[in-house]
Amino acid sequence: QAVKQLFESWRPKVIFWDMWMTLGMSHCREPIGLAQEIFVPGLTRNLIHGLPDPTGDFLRYCLTNPTADPRAFCEEAGVQFGFDVTDAGVDAFSRILRTEQNCIALFPDVEETLEFCKRGSYEQGIISNLWAFPAERLFSDTVLRRYFSRNEIVCSFEVRHAKPEREIFEEACRRFGVRPEDCLMIGDNLTADIKGALDFGMK
Repeated sequence: QAVKQLFESWRPKVIFWDMWMTLGMSHCREPIGLAQEIFVPGLTRNLIHGLPDPTGDFLRYCLTNPTADPRAFCEEAGVQFGFDVTDAGVDAFSRILRTEQNCIALFPDVEETLEFCKRGSYEQGIISNLWAFPAERLFSDTVLRRYFSRNEIVCSFEVRHAKPEREIFEEACRRFGVRPEDCLMIGDNLTADIKGALDFGMK
């Protein structure tokens, strides 16, 4: 009812969705933290789920690096962060990637919600902080492929900027040919999704 009332008073030209924890999730928790710990042991553990939290610089590096080959990605990270890359480390990294790719789950009401917006003739896109590895599985092997073309999905690893940086929102508007004030951004993260979009001029 609240969504219906909003759309009666203002009609966005494009509805942009966040991906993780908005449309779906991966049951492989903190894959980037687990990946960093392979090469940098002793990371701080999250008090809630007990898994390693990636450092901010490593997280941003992963989310803005378009390299999709695991070994090349590890070697580039080794140069960037000064750690040695071994065959065993690359194998462990690849196992994390396979686990993440096999643990993607969309929330139960996603298809119904996207279908509602499609029936209302709303253009829809995704703006996601995402590293390169689960992208093909996520957008080709799930129901999302029925609602979004690949060009309508704006990923941080392709743009080389992550939310809340304005460049990723700017690229989304460029692809759809719209102004920020004509867009509705829906997400779960107060800083990345909400503040980032508002600062750029989206609703």
